[in-house]
Amino acid sequence: MSSSAGSPLPVRIAAGQYALLPEIARTRREENLRFLRMIQSVPSERFDRVALPIAQEQTERIDCTLCANCCRSVQPGVLPEELPVLARCAHMEVTSFSRQWVKKEAGTGIAYLHQLPCLFLQENRCSIYNDRPLSCRDYPHLQHPGLKFRLRSLISQYSVCPIVFNTLEALKEAFGFSATASPNEEKK
Repeated sequence: MSSSAGSPLPVRIAAGQYALLPEIARTRREENLRFLRMIQSVPSERFDRVALPIAQEQTERIDCTLCANCCRSVQPGVLPEELPVLARCAHMEVTSFSRQWVKKEAGTGIAYLHQLPCLFLQENRCSIYNDRPLSCRDYPHLQHPGLKFRLRSLISQYSVCPIVFNTLEALKEAFGFSATASPNEEKK
């Protein structure tokens, strides 16, 4: 596989390569789904013992302020108790803020910030970093046990977040997944 410029697509994403994420995600879609199927046979506790340290290491390697892709493409959930804080940060009344910047998911009523890029993103940085919603603080949600059961949703973030990308690629290596092997040849 190679990028449109003819150079090989990286196995890990580094600063300056974040724009390649969508292209790589598109080319590795089937590969990632094969990895997801392969990993289903791995007990979740074993998966976490391998995956959580890898996720932590990859999180520490990426400077999110050089990327901010999540702030451009993810609509974070907002808890009711966070609305007054966010409204204050936007210099608005809660009702006005909610009307202008918050939507609720049909069926669940879960509130989320709908503006893309995020209204609080300024020069690749969160202008309300210390007051950002919990869903932003927790993103990309790799640090919690049971990671195996969130892999499908993480794969959807593979094209957005270099931490997710690098973690998934490191997990493929750790579990002996081969992108070129047939599904029957992959190690379990």
